[in-house]
Amino acid sequence: PVQLSPYCKPLKFSGTMNGNINLVFVPSAFNGDMELFRQKAEWIWSYFNNYMPFKSDIPKLNAFYVQKEAGDYCYFNCGGIARLLCCDTSLAKKLSANCTSGPRQTIVIHNSLNYGGAGYPSSDVATTSIHSSAPAIAVHELGHSVFSLGDEYSGGGGGIGAPNCGDASCN
Repeated sequence: PVQLSPYCKPLKFSGTMNGNINLVFVPSAFNGDMELFRQKAEWIWSYFNNYMPFKSDIPKLNAFYVQKEAGDYCYFNCGGIARLLCCDTSLAKKLSANCTSGPRQTIVIHNSLNYGGAGYPSSDVATTSIHSSAPAIAVHELGHSVFSLGDEYSGGGGGIGAPNCGDASCN
């Protein structure tokens, strides 16, 4: 059994990290309001069961949130795209290391009502805000970072070279 850091709070934990997909939610811009962050992490996680790859009955799937912050390290309008929420991935991963230094997927929850997120396949990081669509955004962005899937924009971009329906020439 793994002894968790006092900052690492389980949402779903099998008792081991080895060989599992470990999702770790970390805060940005909560300014000390860790109760609000906890609520948002639980709210976003509660929607994951609606998606087959993240069903709660998958034994090798763990989820945690980190009750420690590092300020505001994310921003919208990244690359001139209003909905693109970019974050300092190194800082996000440093926070998620409070749960495990091993393989993990870090999900940054940025305290903003703006719509948006981003997926970083090469860093195993996804981002979302606290917008009402945040749970779906988090799952979508994890599609990039966990499964290396591309976006399916009919106008191109985002999915070039990455597997997705659009690469198969479907609408």
